[in-house]
Amino acid sequence: MTTTLTQGGPYIDLKSTLLLAKKRAGITKRITPHVFCLAFGVHSAEKGIHLRSIQEMMGHSTSQVTEIYTRLATEHLLKEIDKF
Repeated sequence: MTTTLTQGGPYIDLKSTLLLAKKRAGITKRITPHVFCLAFGVHSAEKGIHLRSIQEMMGHSTSQVTEIYTRLATEHLLKEIDKF
């Protein structure tokens, strides 16, 4: 998919691509580019990818924003531990 400013830019193309994939997969839950990015960050942190690497991949200028994903991953880990 080629992206140009006249087509709405990368955010619009990503959103339309996600919505099309959602429809084809029969997913009924709400999905947005932000939810997609949040999932990427949390899953990366859960897999043990270094915070700085996640920061770079997500294009965050500081690690403070990226640390949110680490906290969410830690909360998930604690819930998993509680299952035992």
